[in-house]
Amino acid sequence: LVMGGIAMVKCIHTGDLHLGSQFNSFDFNKNYCSDRRLELWEVFNRIVDRAINNDVDFLLIAGDIYEDKYFTVGDIKRVRDKLKEAVNTKIIIAAGNHDPLNKGNLYETINWPSNVYIFDSCSLSCLEFNDKNTVIWGYSWNRKEEKKSFLSNCPKLDTSKLNILLLHGDILNKNTSYLPVDKSTLISIGFDYVALGHIHKPQFIEKNIAY
Repeated sequence: LVMGGIAMVKCIHTGDLHLGSQFNSFDFNKNYCSDRRLELWEVFNRIVDRAINNDVDFLLIAGDIYEDKYFTVGDIKRVRDKLKEAVNTKIIIAAGNHDPLNKGNLYETINWPSNVYIFDSCSLSCLEFNDKNTVIWGYSWNRKEEKKSFLSNCPKLDTSKLNILLLHGDILNKNTSYLPVDKSTLISIGFDYVALGHIHKPQFIEKNIAY
């Protein structure tokens, strides 16, 4: 990511891995489903390894890392242990509708390493990384549906710093039940980069707003 034409930080933006998915909505046989679950774990491992091998500053995970219906404490420990390997990368997580911070959620069953940050679900909040001149804003879900937007309460940004928004929401459908995001409002706030999750098709909505 750059600000004012000067390279500032190196990031990887990902999301919607849905680790543990059973693929119940697909007409797959049992063996194929098992292979796909293993492939999802391999993709997760490769993303973390890429962050390590490329000296990435921030790994941004925009929700739905796992399927809470099928994930276990052992599984979330496996996620933690892999993320712990990326000691020089700050890993920022915004929970989505499939891994919300609801009562009994797996995120809160374990202790996370110091390089992992998980946004809470009270309201939009920020993490400041002064050594990188970067502020990362985010919001985690605490339920399966969210019909209200949060952008009207967004504070004014410090434009002397790089401002990143990490969010699991829907910018393509204003009538969605999955956290509607108004594009014009988002643009007016002035984030340098917006890392979105929820839509499973990688795409740039604007030059600095992406799924």
